[in-house]
Amino acid sequence: MEDSLIPNDIETVEVARAEQAIIIRDDPKQQLRLMKERAECAAELLKFQSAIIVAATDASDWIQFGDKMCLSSAGAERIAQHFDIRLTNWKQEKEEWQDELGRGYRYIFTCTAGHGNRQLHAIGQCDSRDKFLCKVGDTYKSLTEINANNLRAAAYHRCQGNAIKALLGIRGITKSTWEALFKATGKDTTVTNKATFKKGSKGGTSKTDTDKQAELGAILLGFVDEGFVVELDEEGNPHLEPAEYDDVDRLKAASDSCAQISSFVGKDNDLKAGKESLKDLRGKWLDVTLAKAKKLKAEGYKDEG
Repeated sequence: MEDSLIPNDIETVEVARAEQAIIIRDDPKQQLRLMKERAECAAELLKFQSAIIVAATDASDWIQFGDKMCLSSAGAERIAQHFDIRLTNWKQEKEEWQDELGRGYRYIFTCTAGHGNRQLHAIGQCDSRDKFLCKVGDTYKSLTEINANNLRAAAYHRCQGNAIKALLGIRGITKSTWEALFKATGKDTTVTNKATFKKGSKGGTSKTDTDKQAELGAILLGFVDEGFVVELDEEGNPHLEPAEYDDVDRLKAASDSCAQISSFVGKDNDLKAGKESLKDLRGKWLDVTLAKAKKLKAEGYKDEG
């Protein structure tokens, strides 16, 4: 490259660029022009992005939860091959705890995820109370029966999937939007995977209870979608707290919030553990829990800081 093509004063060039940015920022017409261009590009970008997402997945890669469609981690990884997504700064942690079932542990993976100019922090976790990997019927496996490598791998893939879905804006899209995307390409929209914690009731569960479970589930998922989870104060009273990370496992966060808000202080002043699954809440316990959730929804988040 000829020397004449290289700026003699790099600092002067950078100052000029900074001054140009200030001019654009202070000029409403310039701002409007840029916003218009970005809006036009955004519409085209969304069109092609949606086409890639549908082409790279099938209906079996999606799980229906209420009126939302959630993409599996495996499906998200297939989609990521078509986008410039960067996952860096990986960290792994193992936490141990003790509960009424005995000793337990979880693997937690975190990473920095980037796509274009956007960057976020993602997390994925899996623990020895995982219902799919660590439970047979109504009984959890002992720690000696659990394959720790399976939990570690699940946490890693969940972190990766959470990052991809958050970057591409495809976390919990509505069923109607999902169907429109698939039908536009002629793909089958028959949903084979449905995961809710409001169905599969046991004996003694009435239709009224089922309706209340669905209402409670919708409220808890609404909290998660708005970036909050339910926590308990020192007296056992529920309140909303911002999610610790930019992206969380939506269903896991809702289940954890269910366990928190359904906890209660017994006659002996000991905190009684709540239920992660809505189907385990019935009768008065369900009524009280739903009432607490409605109250939280009405009050919203209160920043005590």
